[in-house]
Amino acid sequence: MVTEYLVLLGMMQYSERDHLSWGWNGVNFADPTPHATFHMDIGSAIRPTSTLRIETIRVAQGIADSVTKPILVGLSGGIDSQVACLSFLELGCPFTPVITRLIGWDGRVCNDHDIKTAYEFCELFGLTPIIHELQLNLYLARRFIDLFKEHGPLTGAMAVHLAAVDKYASEYAYVIAGEIAITKIPNLEKLVYVEQVSIQQHMVKYGYEAVDLFFHYSPELMLSILDHDLVRSLNNAHEMVYPAFQTALPPRAWWMMFSLYYKPLIYRADWPELIQVRKWSGFENTNINYAIDLAHDTIKEFHPERQIIIPVDELVDHLVAGGGLRRRWFASDVYSPSEPLQ
Repeated sequence: MVTEYLVLLGMMQYSERDHLSWGWNGVNFADPTPHATFHMDIGSAIRPTSTLRIETIRVAQGIADSVTKPILVGLSGGIDSQVACLSFLELGCPFTPVITRLIGWDGRVCNDHDIKTAYEFCELFGLTPIIHELQLNLYLARRFIDLFKEHGPLTGAMAVHLAAVDKYASEYAYVIAGEIAITKIPNLEKLVYVEQVSIQQHMVKYGYEAVDLFFHYSPELMLSILDHDLVRSLNNAHEMVYPAFQTALPPRAWWMMFSLYYKPLIYRADWPELIQVRKWSGFENTNINYAIDLAHDTIKEFHPERQIIIPVDELVDHLVAGGGLRRRWFASDVYSPSEPLQ
């Protein structure tokens, strides 16, 4: 595969020093095979971690040095994509935002309420975006089953990103912010970090110059969030509150607390330029849930679990160990076991 050579020769880094890699049955950057065991390798830091602002600008610099094409950044209007754009702006690196408008069966724009912040951001910073109009339900009807077979479980957001990547990544280097996700998994008495790589698998397979995981691009950037005082505060709150109120809390309560309260506080402290608004999914007026459920029910046995679930304190301990040491975690639906790599 052409992409394997690109990765091995260092012509395109999907993360800094390729510290973040993954694969099946022990082979990194391989195509998935039925019932194979999925793994993710994560490298530790090689230098002291600085502030979130400095680390995001360093990541923007690393991406700019790695690509050969003009840079596009997917801009949803949420704080993750805003920070990615601000990092390139601060660096002085030319880029163009891409705003995706989701068109429903009836021709209405389904996510105008959600992307208005993206337009406001572009106006505030003098950016001229590319407007990507996507008939989401039609795209899902034509492509979702094939994408699911090829890459495994997808969400609606992943489908939108894949559509943009397929449209633009042949001529541009396409950057997706992604996010650091912290939540609570049933049967595990800890807050955990969760990650999937379906979009990046698509990028690697077709040799795109693209980055799916901006906030995972370097161990130091991951640490600037995961080892933040506010994340420690959230962990402490979880340990005190969860045993007493576990039955009363909704399933996604801890993810919502991190994503809608703690993470904005962390980002805003270093990036006060952010437009601080609550962003929803943008998919409220589409029929994607039906398509996703159908795909999962139809092909769920082809792909193994590829979700990496790591207790936050375990991942932080690894990242701060230093020296660029790598550790491999194996997919699980409850807790990902791991082993050190040479």
